[in-house]
Amino acid sequence: MKKNHTGATLIIVLVVVALATFIATQLIELTSYGQRRTELTLARDQVFQLALGGEELAKQWMTKGFGKEVDKVHLNQPWATTPLEFPIEGGKISATIEDATACFNLNTLHSRSQEVRPLGAPAPAPQPSPRQGGSRGAEDSKKDPAQAIFVDLMQSILTDVEVQPEALAAAVIDWIDSDFEPYGPDGAEDLEYTSYDFPYRTANNWMANKSELMVIKGFNADTYKTVKDYVCVLPGAELNQVNVNTISTEKAPLLKALIGGDLSESDAQEILTNRPEDGFDESSFWEQVKNSKKVSSKRKQRITFKSDYFLVRMEVTYKGATLKMGSLLQRGAKKGAPFEVVTRYFGEY
Repeated sequence: MKKNHTGATLIIVLVVVALATFIATQLIELTSYGQRRTELTLARDQVFQLALGGEELAKQWMTKGFGKEVDKVHLNQPWATTPLEFPIEGGKISATIEDATACFNLNTLHSRSQEVRPLGAPAPAPQPSPRQGGSRGAEDSKKDPAQAIFVDLMQSILTDVEVQPEALAAAVIDWIDSDFEPYGPDGAEDLEYTSYDFPYRTANNWMANKSELMVIKGFNADTYKTVKDYVCVLPGAELNQVNVNTISTEKAPLLKALIGGDLSESDAQEILTNRPEDGFDESSFWEQVKNSKKVSSKRKQRITFKSDYFLVRMEVTYKGATLKMGSLLQRGAKKGAPFEVVTRYFGEY
């Protein structure tokens, strides 16, 4: 009888020891996880503050570089050729600067300052497509120049997509405009998007990020991947000029679309290849364009040789935490005015 009690006592002791060991292990694990979580939270906050500090340094560096009146902005200036790197204890801050106007501003496809169509009013008739015949001059005279440029650009880069460029333009316009009437037969308003399995509504406002294209009718991840390097989003439709001095040679289709007419992609490539080291001015640029006299005045107004908007792409690493931030900077209108932050992006610009 005594032996039975001894065996039961031993089993109880072993169970208690095992339970105590398990609880102690869990407490140590939770304490370790909690400490690591706290360290990462603090590092995340610190890395964000470091990114803001790097942004301020970039603003000062840009202000100093553009302290005097600059007639041209080109890719051989220090802002484009000198990457910014700031070593810090426990990590580093690195940044690159890009011209934010070397792309097509999607917000220019529709001017919300114009009077919108009243609800129930007939939508404007679709304009003739170059694929359906008609001269380029006739097209430009009937279609908004921004829409004509966008259509030309989509035709050049989306060669394997069945969706017509005009349909893509109409869908983007409906995403931006404030009414609820589809822009022609290819438009898409709330009635379209609320019928999806995961319904949503149009923004009815300026686009804040070009990634919004992926939820607009006609676009998907593949088309977005193709067009994302040619388009951008700037605040407002009035920012409609593209700096030809900062268009990379790989983006010849953008220059082709801007000029239009009978300019081929190879001609556009040649123009960018022959660009002077200090960039084009107005006279030297149009000397390079064949049949420049035939280019419509509306398209010529889209060409510029300087920029006021720049994108600072910041990457900060600190104690195992990493942050990528994009800051859109605007140069002040007055001579020597500092750069100001327009908006910040976390993720892709």
